[in-house]
Amino acid sequence: MFPIAYGDVQTGNLWRSRADGSEKLQLSAQFVVSLPRWSLDGTRLAFTMSDAENRDQLYVISRDGGTPQRFDVSEFDPIRPTWLPEGNSIVLQDSNGTKSVSVKVVDLSSSKVTILPGSGNAMFPVCSPDGHYVSASTIDGQKLMLFDFQKQQWSDLVKMNVGIYRLVQRRQIHLFRHRLERRSCPIPHSSCRPKT
Repeated sequence: MFPIAYGDVQTGNLWRSRADGSEKLQLSAQFVVSLPRWSLDGTRLAFTMSDAENRDQLYVISRDGGTPQRFDVSEFDPIRPTWLPEGNSIVLQDSNGTKSVSVKVVDLSSSKVTILPGSGNAMFPVCSPDGHYVSASTIDGQKLMLFDFQKQQWSDLVKMNVGIYRLVQRRQIHLFRHRLERRSCPIPHSSCRPKT
C-alpha cells in the first residue's frame, strides 16, 4: 500500500507518511507544492509548484526525497498531474482560469508536450489504470467525457453533474456526486447506474 503524500498547509512543503501518520518523511523544503500524485509503481511523485511569477510548474521527485526535477512546460499553466501507467508520461490540465483549459501529455524523457485532440473544454483529467483512456469533465461540470488513446477521440460518458470521479481497474468509472451517492459506469459504454 502506498504512503500518503501531502503538502503542509502552513509551509507548503511536501511530505509522505503512512495513513496512521507514522514513518513521516519530508520530501522537499521551501517549496509550496500542490496536488502530489504517485506514479503507479510508487517510486515517484508528480506535483505542481508556483514559480516567482506565480505560474505553476511541473516537478517530479523520488519517494525518498531529494531535489525535484523540473519539466519545462513554461508555455502553459499545468495543474492536476496524473500518471500514465508506463511511468514515462504525465497527463495534466492546462489551465488559464476557466477561460481556457485543455488536457496535455508531457513525455518525461523528452519534455515534449502534446495536446489531446478536442480537449479544449476538458478539465480534471484522470488516467485509467491500463492507460487506454483519460476521463475529464467539461468546464461547467455537467458532462464526463472519455478520451480513447487508440481512437484518438473523445466520447460522452455521462451527462449529469459529475462531481468527483476516478477510473478503476475493471474498466469502470466511479462517480461521487456527494457523500450519499455513488455511481458506477462501464467503459467505454455510456450507461451509468447507482452503485450499492
